[in-house]
Amino acid sequence: MSRAVQVVRGAASIMMAAVGSYGSIVHRAFAIPQWDGDHDMNNDGHADIRLSIGGLPPWMGFASYSNFNTLSGSALAGPIGSRPMVFTPAAIIGSGSSFGMTSGTLASYWDYTPPKQMRTFGAFSVFGPSGTYIIGIRLQTPETEFQYGWLRLQVFVDPARPYANILLMDYAYKSQPGVGIPAGAIPAPASVLALGAGAVFAGIRRRCAVTTCEATSE
Repeated sequence: MSRAVQVVRGAASIMMAAVGSYGSIVHRAFAIPQWDGDHDMNNDGHADIRLSIGGLPPWMGFASYSNFNTLSGSALAGPIGSRPMVFTPAAIIGSGSSFGMTSGTLASYWDYTPPKQMRTFGAFSVFGPSGTYIIGIRLQTPETEFQYGWLRLQVFVDPARPYANILLMDYAYKSQPGVGIPAGAIPAPASVLALGAGAVFAGIRRRCAVTTCEATSE
């Protein structure tokens, strides 16, 4: 069985893929965590999820919201009208999961001082306290097939400040449509070592472009 490792440098991220009999797990890690913008997870030319930050005008007080919207037929795992489902590491995200989340607020914080009213402030996250959480996503391909993946979020909540924020650290998906992926799964280091360290770095030196490096077993 041939294996391949692809490293893509762009948008402050590294992408790796290990190819096997059931398609590859494609993993993208961000050197700079993401909190705003569109993400085309499966590289089909269409954004799959949008992270955005909103707020209130100054005359209403101070508030900020971390929101999400799924795009191009994608959806997060979780019941409609609820919060995204949190998966434990290695739990399977696939056709047996419920995908009903297409938009919502993930975190918010506020500091209100309206005229003639008592000051109120606080912070909120749909996931609870600060920590790292894995959520599931279903991607729709141009052929209307489904690919399954996960996103790892770092949550910061400090009600005393107040402050709350959610950062996208990395994500992965299974390239083979219809095949589930274990939550948190990334290309195994063994698939990189199988190529031989010398072959990997030699291949990278031979084939590196400005934005893309690729090493494959031959």
